[in-house]
Amino acid sequence: MLVLGAGGLAMQLLDTLVELNLEENLVFFDDTKGSECRYLYDKFPVINSIDLANTHFKRDNRFILGTGNPKLRNMFYEKFTKNGGEPISIISPSVTVSDFNVKIGIGVTILRGCVIESGVSLGNGCLINLNCTICHGSTLGDYCEMGPGGMITGNVKIGENTTIGSGAIILPNSVIGKNVIVASGALVRHDFPDNVMVAGVPAIIKKIFNSNN
Repeated sequence: MLVLGAGGLAMQLLDTLVELNLEENLVFFDDTKGSECRYLYDKFPVINSIDLANTHFKRDNRFILGTGNPKLRNMFYEKFTKNGGEPISIISPSVTVSDFNVKIGIGVTILRGCVIESGVSLGNGCLINLNCTICHGSTLGDYCEMGPGGMITGNVKIGENTTIGSGAIILPNSVIGKNVIVASGALVRHDFPDNVMVAGVPAIIKKIFNSNN
């Protein structure tokens, strides 16, 4: 199985893969380190080119999104799926998921200690980091990222490619647009549009992004 990324999130992900007995024949992908040949923890090979990834797919075409950036997750998902890869969702055994009307997309990563309540919907490629809570009836669009300890309360709607920082809290019935960054520790208590960065307690808009970025 190929893990797309070899940085901090990939190292966190490795613990969950061991929990799931999926560490055998793991290979990591990182094209930012030049042509060097290296191993993660002196055990897991790290490849650095699409050609090597395509060769690996002839043996095992499964891949896991192992980077936290929503745009990178989106790019990797699209590129490696077109190259014949099969995106796999990874959910830690310690995660609590309701039995009622929970929808989890393809290529989702949910790490240790999270709670997913009833009626929650997670789009493709979402990352839910350590010890997050997503309460009833909430919806996250494709490739959303939650930092460790984030909390999304009931009936919240979040657009695609949005990042919820570590320890941020989103209060009930809030609607957050796509391509939004919610800063760590922020308290969101009302709606925000697309393409903004918000921060503070309560959160306010701190920056507006170009929609073409």
